Amino acid sequence: MKDFTDKDTLLYECHHESLAQRRLARLRLQPRLSVKRCAVLLIFALLGGGCGHTITEPIAPPQPFDTARVRIVVPEVYELANIIIALTDYGLRDPYRVLQTTDYYQRMRAAFSPHVEHSSLKQLQLGGGDPLRQYYEFRENSFSYVFDGGQVSRQRDYGTIWNPNRFRERLGAVQKFADASPFRAFYQSSQPYYRELIARYRELVQVDSLADWLEREFAPRRFDFYTVVLSPLVYASHSSQTVRTAHGTEALMFVSGPEVTSTGVSAGVGQAMLQRVLFTEIDHSFVNPVTDQYRTDVERAFGQRAKWTTDASTFYQSPLAVFNEYMTWAVFILFIDGRLSAEDFAEVVRRTESQMEGSRRFQRFGAFNQELLGLYRGRASGQRVPNLYPAIIDWAGRQ
Repeated sequence: MKDFTDKDTLLYECHHESLAQRRLARLRLQPRLSVKRCAVLLIFALLGGGCGHTITEPIAPPQPFDTARVRIVVPEVYELANIIIALTDYGLRDPYRVLQTTDYYQRMRAAFSPHVEHSSLKQLQLGGGDPLRQYYEFRENSFSYVFDGGQVSRQRDYGTIWNPNRFRERLGAVQKFADASPFRAFYQSSQPYYRELIARYRELVQVDSLADWLEREFAPRRFDFYTVVLSPLVYASHSSQTVRTAHGTEALMFVSGPEVTSTGVSAGVGQAMLQRVLFTEIDHSFVNPVTDQYRTDVERAFGQRAKWTTDASTFYQSPLAVFNEYMTWAVFILFIDGRLSAEDFAEVVRRTESQMEGSRRFQRFGAFNQELLGLYRGRASGQRVPNLYPAIIDWAGRQ
């Protein structure tokens, strides 16, 4: 996580627990292309300690580095970027980019509708041949910026997250929109809602539990910090990256909040489906490095891409990217195995397999998932998920 200096405007909660005192594990993180994100290297100043309080001020005051292991934040400039996206033509017409069913969205529209014709928004439209990629290039890079007084400024600790950096390219227009609109007053007045959102998310998703399970299964790989970046406007576009800092190693996730819930299901299923969003981002940082050890075998087994996916996006072009997406979602099923009632577990599996094979177009996921689940349940004593890679890759190669 970053150093909270006087330039920073992150609303955040600090969740202290003993794991925050662990020393940096001897692990090597290299910049690599994730199926959902490009990892970046960040440089921080090394500090230690613990944190056991909650920041309630609308704008975080100067303070030392936040040493809580799990951080859940609603950054100010990141929220500005999401509001801008929500007001663009792309944000208005695409049903999956912006969550439009909440009271917060309605309040936002009421506050900013008078400014939709502002000249700055014409320069902030997302278009071209791949507006979804521009969406990520604009949204994620906003995380590296803060308000310094009234100026949207690059903070010293974070670099470019996506290339090209669409946020930096359009910074002048962003500043004009921030100056002309009531954004800062809106952000400040929304503080109680942001705090309630963070609290609900932390209670439902239980990030610590997800992290502990992954670190146990993929030992010695671990992270010192897990930072969840929320916006009430994010719907179905999630991403993650892994970073190595002077403070330690960090998993950074951009996901939707607890308002994106499944309807007409039990509490257990609803909670698991919300956990799945974050889990399938975090576990790329564990799954992908193991996959790299089996690169040749995976490329052979998943070489016929059309057999495994008909997804048309630019995010899953390589055999490794396709395999990692299969694996990250299947590993989530291993995580919830034994944590839910038999009925709830079966329903989560059904919904997960249906989504992967249906809207996500990974058409052999069901068979892959059942094979990996069988391997996991039948594993020898002391075996963990990485031990199953040769068997699941061999199975895939015979399909």
